[in-house]
Amino acid sequence: MATRVKLTAKFLEGLKTTGERYQHMDTEVRGLGVVIFPSGVKSYFHVKKVQGRPERVTLGNIYELGGVNKNGVPDVAEGLNRARAEAAKRNGALATWRNNQYEGPSPLAADRSKVTLAAVLEEYITRKVLTKTDKTEKKETEIRGMVSYIPELKSRMLTQITRKDVQDAHDRIATNNGPSIANRVAQSVRRLYYFAEGLEWYSGSNPAKKIQFCEERSKSQATRSVKQSEMPRYLAGLLAHEDRDFREIVLLGLYTLARPGDVMAMQCADLDLDSDNPTWMCPNEKMRRPYAVGLPKQAVEILRGRILTGKYVFPSWGAAGHRHTVYEAWIKFVAAIGITGESQLTQYGATRHTTASWLADMGYSGLVIDAALGHKPGAIVNVYAHVAAEPVRQAVQLVVDKMHATKPKLAVVNARRVRKSA
Repeated sequence: MATRVKLTAKFLEGLKTTGERYQHMDTEVRGLGVVIFPSGVKSYFHVKKVQGRPERVTLGNIYELGGVNKNGVPDVAEGLNRARAEAAKRNGALATWRNNQYEGPSPLAADRSKVTLAAVLEEYITRKVLTKTDKTEKKETEIRGMVSYIPELKSRMLTQITRKDVQDAHDRIATNNGPSIANRVAQSVRRLYYFAEGLEWYSGSNPAKKIQFCEERSKSQATRSVKQSEMPRYLAGLLAHEDRDFREIVLLGLYTLARPGDVMAMQCADLDLDSDNPTWMCPNEKMRRPYAVGLPKQAVEILRGRILTGKYVFPSWGAAGHRHTVYEAWIKFVAAIGITGESQLTQYGATRHTTASWLADMGYSGLVIDAALGHKPGAIVNVYAHVAAEPVRQAVQLVVDKMHATKPKLAVVNARRVRKSA
């Protein structure tokens, strides 16, 4: 149930995410409300009952509707004024229609011929994503992230987007961000068009239906790892990298064998750095089975050097609240240090594969390696799962020490502005 409050710029900016969608209705203009999504997105909407059925329309993001002020900061107060003006206009049109005994179509019925891809995205999230009970925040962030790669198409009407537009965007993203992301973006656009067609908001051909996707290398083919002869050059380039977050995300991936997404979404509350055996409770989003990661001393040194007073270890200004990609920096990095082969180690997950390969080369069993990777043990080895705590940490520690055997100490980090996560 939505609460009724007087919306102000200060109130809107102070609204926090709760993990679930919630909304407030304005006391100044009837029918005007603001909805807060799990991802942190805040949008105005207008809703009124028309002949017993609610007609709802999204009016815009609170940080976008008012544009920016002379200082380049989103003008939330102006956006609120515009939202109220639009809601009052819709209320007036509805009152006139009622006075005319409902003659003609409802003035609140949306003109579906002018619906934009952004409007379909919001409707899709409301009807499809937020109705699920499993990981709605993650799924909302994912599809918003995919559409964020195509800002030039997001604001267009569905009828204005052509197959060439989608193909050109796909090719650009494949070049700049990689084939996997390009394919996921095109698939997201295709999904939104089919969704709009199901709502009878669109009746044309789907411009993303016959896009020529890029070939993606399967994980079974991703066999390239950093060799022992390459490790000094690899670590030297990494420790000298100017982007502290990138450097430490990659190093933690190497030290923990965790998946990239899990490292970037690392939460301070999941760290125990003060015990005799420091650990990180990795959420393991892919396998949906958290597991304890024993942290080698190099990982502990990095984490102790960061500000751990907020929610995330790597906070950002984005909707997710944490750093969500290092792809472009990774491509430039491996090219700069000259480590090539297997598409230049273009998957950041190669850090995970590298440490696992070094464990295998040092003679560790598959049970230890699987435990370090967070793989779910089979039924036969489940009974031996208790060996996967301290012995695994010690094994990884030996590998990391060997990697750093010929390397200088960690580079001194220059002070920089840090955003505290919520």
